[in-house]
Amino acid sequence: MSTDIQAVYVSATTTAVDHPTRLRGCSWANFTNATKEITFKDAGTEKFKLVLPTGGNSDLYLTDDGIRFKTSLHVTVPTSCAATIFVG
Repeated sequence: MSTDIQAVYVSATTTAVDHPTRLRGCSWANFTNATKEITFKDAGTEKFKLVLPTGGNSDLYLTDDGIRFKTSLHVTVPTSCAATIFVG
């Protein structure tokens, strides 16, 4: 499935996309010495969660279909963490 992929940088809890979309991937970093979590929600319902190890970073790319968010994509990002999410 071909689609236009957009990159959205998040470093605080926010609604990253305010319309229906698909999560296609995430590149994240945790700048602390504690395990943290990034949570992705659709209309208040948790759809996906990433556990961020201490002082780590990584990339995650999903299959072509991605994860569907029917309303919006809200991201909960803890302090001292940041991510670029790929949507479309």
